[in-house]
Amino acid sequence: MRRFFFGSIALFGLLSGANAADMMVDTLFYRPRATSIANYGWQTEFGGRYWYSSGKSQLDLFGPVQPFLLSRLTFSGLTGHSGELYWRLDHSSGFFFKGNAGLGRIVSGNLQDEDFPPFTSPYSSTNSDQRSGNLSYVTADIGWAFWNSPTVKAGAFVGYNYYAESVNAFGCTQAASNPGICVPAISTSVLGITEESNWNALRLGVNGVWKITDRLTLTGDAAWIPYARLNARDFHWLRIGTDFSGPTPEDGNGFSAQLEAILSYNLTREFSVGIGGRYWRFEPKSNGAAHFEASAIGGGFPQAINFKTERYGGFLQASYIFGAPIVAANY
Repeated sequence: MRRFFFGSIALFGLLSGANAADMMVDTLFYRPRATSIANYGWQTEFGGRYWYSSGKSQLDLFGPVQPFLLSRLTFSGLTGHSGELYWRLDHSSGFFFKGNAGLGRIVSGNLQDEDFPPFTSPYSSTNSDQRSGNLSYVTADIGWAFWNSPTVKAGAFVGYNYYAESVNAFGCTQAASNPGICVPAISTSVLGITEESNWNALRLGVNGVWKITDRLTLTGDAAWIPYARLNARDFHWLRIGTDFSGPTPEDGNGFSAQLEAILSYNLTREFSVGIGGRYWRFEPKSNGAAHFEASAIGGGFPQAINFKTERYGGFLQASYIFGAPIVAANY
């Protein structure tokens, strides 16, 4: 009897040890456990991100005939730092709502201001330092996952994106051979040009979520923007005469594409950290205009413009999940 009793204890100990070892392996390698169950209802994720980005904005101003390029302003190397809040709500039926809102600063960059013959002769190319810029943005999407399994979700969405940017050019140095523009050089303490722009855009896209393990998740977005409305203002602060210092309104319609990918890791069932990348682009459909007739210059007429904006970079994020997961997992 004692042999049976002690043998049972030993067997129980071996089984317990094996189960503990198995749980340890699951913990180390985060294998999906057989006890994962479906849970119907809502899951809400809310978090914050830091986005380190770079960008470029280019404004082309044309003469009466569009091939006649008068001038080009190219802001490049626009390094930005921004913080944002983001959210996502998922329902077991497949519906989801997601979005973000952010604010930031554009701390560095360069402006190349080009003027072309025959209006400006000889050709002029000047450089200025960009600093003290700003950026802000809001995105909101609603969609439905047409493929909705415990490990893979794929869906389509429709949404809205707002992006605003303000950049400032200080100083002016002639880099070509024109002797009449920025010769001698203007100090970098002097503000010469400010360009403010914002885009309001419609988003149509697809979203995918792949639960690689219980803890590791890959999420991706690809959005096409069939319509984007540009509203902008150009300030040339150093034009001769006070009547020339006011803004020139600019507008137009455009299209673009936006891409995003995120790899996140659940430290616990509720708390997650991750790393991601993002690319945004806006460009016109060759129907933009600079409204000199509405500016402080007065007496002018609309002139055709092209206005292109890009911003891309990587971000870090952390989030908290409220409510039971759609697919529960053991942690």
